[in-house]
Order: sequence, then structure tokens, then C-alpha cells
Amino acid sequence: MLEREDHAHIAREFAALLDSLPGMVYRCRADRAWTLDYVSAGALELTGYRPDELLTGERRAYAELIVPMDRHGVEVAVEAALASGQSFTLQYRICDRYGHTKQVWERGRLLQGKGADAVLEGFITDITPLRHAEGALRQRIKQLELLHEVSSIANGDLSVGDALWLIADRIPGGYRDSPEVAARIQLTRQIYTSPHFAPGACRQCASIEVAGRAIGVIDVCRIAGSEVPADRYFLPEEQNMLRAVAGSVAALVERARIVDELRASESRTRALYECMPVATIVWQRHGDEFVLIDHNRAADALTEGRVHKSIGRTFAELVPGRPELADALQSCARSRVPTRREVEFELRAGQPASYIVSLGFVSPDMVLTHVIDVSRPVREP
Repeated sequence: MLEREDHAHIAREFAALLDSLPGMVYRCRADRAWTLDYVSAGALELTGYRPDELLTGERRAYAELIVPMDRHGVEVAVEAALASGQSFTLQYRICDRYGHTKQVWERGRLLQGKGADAVLEGFITDITPLRHAEGALRQRIKQLELLHEVSSIANGDLSVGDALWLIADRIPGGYRDSPEVAARIQLTRQIYTSPHFAPGACRQCASIEVAGRAIGVIDVCRIAGSEVPADRYFLPEEQNMLRAVAGSVAALVERARIVDELRASESRTRALYECMPVATIVWQRHGDEFVLIDHNRAADALTEGRVHKSIGRTFAELVPGRPELADALQSCARSRVPTRREVEFELRAGQPASYIVSLGFVSPDMVLTHVIDVSRPVREP
């Protein structure tokens, strides 16, 4: 009597253990309905049906819950495993009592019998949250890859137009249904699109702004003829991604504007430099030497063209035997303090003269020398 009670106690504990598992333990027949002879309490959470509703198919056969598109594949895989005497592991979809589609994982094996008399046992659990997490991770990786690519394009050596064509072409790649969408970048009157773009009501957009002022917009639309339902388009995180792309485009456009202004400023500065009436020669420090790298037209006139031929040569080569001037260059570069010297030497062939030489440091490693001939009287205007 005591032994029977112990067996009953163990059986109850084992049944309680099976019922506590996050899924459904089953024993079924190998028929087309997968007729259940035993099912644990986890069936209710997994399928929405109580165990008694699933047993022997009185209310619902388990096979009817398998999504029709997946059912044939499940049957083929189980039959092949049984024929080879192997256990089987499956992933497929079911539709529960409330119409919710779930991705499930099943592990089963042959318990006894053959053919239609075979009995199977196994375990089925819901892996829908895991699949959703995997999908979200894959989508996030796609978005990060797009943002990295856009950043690389925006910071590359392409012209603004070429960069924007390339960015427009890449934007759809960050979307979940990338083959079904197309992108357009609008900047004032300029438009850049990916293939197959057509404006539509189903879209996402992001404003391109510089200093709080809108200068354009990026649109992403469903392509014409797309069969993907509208409610599957455009996740909230994709909107955030598009705003980040718009920020990169704005930075690209603003940087290009600043570069253009700097170039225009450099051109104006160069023109002023060339028109200065004071002869100016630019030296660049290379270790302990100073190399002549530039001059204006006044310097060319003062030296009767000889300075132009001296580009790339060192001060020691051009002005030998004048250590005091070499020291002046070194001192100016080291202290970064302007200095002036009055010297005599020959700038025109055979004509020694007196000059005032002013030296000034220019970051990071240049010294400008302004040379004024004081041996000739200054003409009144």
C-alpha cells in the first residue's frame, strides 16, 4: 500500500513538473490530425485551448492550428525523421484560438509503433518573442549600417551632387522592406532620387535643417505596384533613422557652403596679396632650414624675376653669408613675435641697396618677410 502511494506521489509531482514548463508536452498519434492522447497544461497558454479541448480532437485537432503554408513542410519533416529513426526538430507557425500567429519550436521523437499506429512524444514552445527580438536586431543593424555609410559618403571626397545621388540610392537599404521603397532628397530646386521613386500617400519624410531653417526634405515612399500592405510600412525607429540621415545631409550641405566661402575668401586674400605694393616673400620652416614657397608680384618686380626661379630653394642657398638674417628668421619662428631689420644687400644685379625687412610669423610654420627699398626716394602721389 505504501509503495503504491509513493508511486502516486511521484506521478503527481512529475505531472506538476510537466505542467509548469513554458510550453506544451504532448503524446500523439502519427496521423494527419496529430491526434493528441496526452497534453500538458501549457497547451492553454500556447494555443488558447484547454488540454481537454485538444485531446482526441474533440474540439480542435492540433494539426488544424498549424498555418496552412507550413503544414506540408511539417508533415514531410516528421515522416522523414521517423523513416530514418531520428528525432525531429521543427520551427513553424500556428494560429491560436484568438487568431494570433505564433512561431513555435518543436522537438519530438518516435515513442513506439510504426506507420499509422506510431506514437510520438515531444515538446512545443512559443519562440515568437525571440523571433521578434532577432528581427528587431537585424533591422537595427541595417539602420546602423546605413547611417555609417551615409556618414562615410558625407565626409568623403565626392562633390555635393554626387554624394546626394549616392545617399538617395542607399536610403532604402535601411528599411525593413527595402525593395519596396524608394527615396528622394529635395534641396531648393535640386532633386536626387533612388530608382523607381514616385510620390505617394504612404511615406515618411524628414526635414533637412541648417541653423533651425529648413533647406530641404527627404521623402521615402512605397514604390508603385508594391504588394506589401500599407500597415506594414515605416516603423517608428525608421523615422528616427531618416531624421539622422537628414542631419548628415544638412551637415554635408553646410560644410560645402563653408568650404565655398573659404575658397572665395582665399581668392580675395590672394588677389589682395598679389596687388600689395610691398614686396612679400613667404618662407616655410623645414627642420633647421627655411624654404622659399611663395611671393607676390611686387617681390618679383623688386628682384627682376629672380625670386620666381628660386621657389623651393633654402634661405642658406639664396642668401649665403648672412647669418644675422638667418637668425632673425629663426627667432621670429621661435618667439612668434614680429621683428624688423634694416639691411644692405644686392637684390638687383650689381646694385647694392638698403632695405627694411619686416618679419612676421604665420601659423603653423611660416614666416612672411616684407621688403621695402629705402635707398630710393619715395615718390609723392
